[in-house]
Amino acid sequence: MSYAGNQLEADSILHQLSAPGRIMVDTRSSEAARPAAAQPARVSRKLQMRQKNSTLLSPSDKIGSGDSRIVYDLLDSETSKIAFQELFSEVHWQRMYHAAGEVPRLVCCQGDIDDADGSMPVYRHPSDQSLSLLHWSPVVSKIKERAEERLYRSGQDHISEHSDKTLDVVPGSNIVNVSLGAQRTMRLRTKRPTTFEGSGSSPDKQQRSIDASAATDTQIKQEYDRARVTQRIPMPHNSMFVMGLDTNGSWLHGIMPDKRPAVERVPAESAYGNMRISITFRHIGTFLSADSRLIWGQGAVGKNKSQARQTINGHPEESQRLINAFGFENQGTAPDWNAVFGLGFDVLHLKSELPEEEKPMLFLSSDESTDTAVTSHLTKLGVAVEVIPPPTEQLNANLTDANGDNLILTGVSKRTICFRESGGLHRQVEGETAILKFLKGTYANRRDMHEEDAREDA
Repeated sequence: MSYAGNQLEADSILHQLSAPGRIMVDTRSSEAARPAAAQPARVSRKLQMRQKNSTLLSPSDKIGSGDSRIVYDLLDSETSKIAFQELFSEVHWQRMYHAAGEVPRLVCCQGDIDDADGSMPVYRHPSDQSLSLLHWSPVVSKIKERAEERLYRSGQDHISEHSDKTLDVVPGSNIVNVSLGAQRTMRLRTKRPTTFEGSGSSPDKQQRSIDASAATDTQIKQEYDRARVTQRIPMPHNSMFVMGLDTNGSWLHGIMPDKRPAVERVPAESAYGNMRISITFRHIGTFLSADSRLIWGQGAVGKNKSQARQTINGHPEESQRLINAFGFENQGTAPDWNAVFGLGFDVLHLKSELPEEEKPMLFLSSDESTDTAVTSHLTKLGVAVEVIPPPTEQLNANLTDANGDNLILTGVSKRTICFRESGGLHRQVEGETAILKFLKGTYANRRDMHEEDAREDA
């Protein structure tokens, strides 16, 4: 991995993300002069006054615990002009739910699916159901090789203050976030000290230790709050934030909802129709079998494939034990990973059962004739699918970038229908013609075989 100027040391990230998990990163950056859009927009004086006890940081500053940094101009100038549009259209976005409510962002998980047996990495965090892993899409694979992407649809879409969950993240690696679209500000804040009952304790005992820590004497709590350090890092279009695990362990991070009137925002904060695409890359050390019924690796009970165990789904007590561990990691300063997660967890879905048979997925395109042609053919073949509607947001020529120029809408900026096969290698087929050909060669043959078997039985 190579970067220009004051940007990331190539070797450190490449080395840390290459072993022992299934991730390799190859990102390129241009030597061209930094375009004006890459500079963080000026923050209004009124907002700065409200941020009294915080510091606004740049690439030359020490960020977090010293193992984190912000990098501008990740992509070359020409690529950065169309990267947002291409990602917006090419990524197959899904909605995510936690505690029965919709999370305020669209999400997609992509990664390496083993060509031999279909096994795949899994990153677990508080959500009712883990999302299906998709193969790399072209633009994402150009930026990095392992991505969890989130689409922020307006300034009101946000991530509340938290620490990333490291149950499945390989120790010593970095968490890398690429930001494209409207400028947002990342807030880092030091945590309060807490104590925790280990991962082997009962859920009730774990919860009591968390409650006791949260219920610290009011005066002491106020003293801690006054001593807590806050940092703010503007993340303009085409920037990359690298967070080390020391920072993740000792600081909370989040993007607060932007409640300012539009007139108080600078152009970069309202660019791209207020939308931002955030791509987060993590090095994962926990894996699932192709059918998601077996789990092994760093964050599981069985630490290698020969020790793989059945995934646990919708089990209230086991789910609560994992939620408590996540909760402590969110609150505890520099928590002991072995004490919190060391015994491992085999929980996959917190709230839902694993279906008896996984359905194929169909990501619609917004083109009515295309979507109808494919769905009608699936119905004719008797293939039940999980249908994923496209985002309601649309790109149009009236949207502008951070410089105030109209967005370049290329042919690639049109959403393509996608069929994802269930089980096996989870093959993905893109485009109406290719999907219909695939269905004819695969599912039509299966139907003919079933009909022939039925005639023989009769």
